[in-house]
Amino acid sequence: MNELLATLKTRLRFSGDVEDDMLLIHLNLAITTLNDRRQYVSTDTDVVEEQYQSIVIEMAVCSYSKIGAEGQLAHDENGVDRMYDGGFYPKGLMKLIVPKSRG
Repeated sequence: MNELLATLKTRLRFSGDVEDDMLLIHLNLAITTLNDRRQYVSTDTDVVEEQYQSIVIEMAVCSYSKIGAEGQLAHDENGVDRMYDGGFYPKGLMKLIVPKSRG
């Protein structure tokens, strides 16, 4: 988990322990969402499957970036348009998570 947190902080260009609690909330929500979709049970050593670590980081970045604009459907300011697709995480990112087969 510490490695994922360090990667997330690097991705967001944070340093120190300023936002650790908030980042851990977003990281844990992303991990839970991904693991639920994958039907993966995390362990002490592997909280998420290795091939999905980068997706978990991007999910946490997306949710953290929406602070203050949760649920926003459209926004236009100074030529920048924002529109969230209705979910907590972008649909394109969620499509990268392949559910395990039930067979």
